[in-house]
Amino acid sequence: MLQYRKPKAEEPEPAVWALVSGLLEDPDCLRAGLEKLIEEERRGSRGNPEREEVAWATKLTDVDRKRGAYQG
Repeated sequence: MLQYRKPKAEEPEPAVWALVSGLLEDPDCLRAGLEKLIEEERRGSRGNPEREEVAWATKLTDVDRKRGAYQG
């Protein structure tokens, strides 16, 4: 069985800070990334409304089922 060791905060912190500070130091890169995410979101919202309705109904049904199991 594969054992997973949870890293201490001190281990990934420098890498995370390097990534975040690098993004903050390069606003053009950050802006481009945000614009890409916004465009992807816009394209996704123009999909098939019927299919999206079925997907949300399925998710709601699943959440209700899980909530009922927890409240049991």
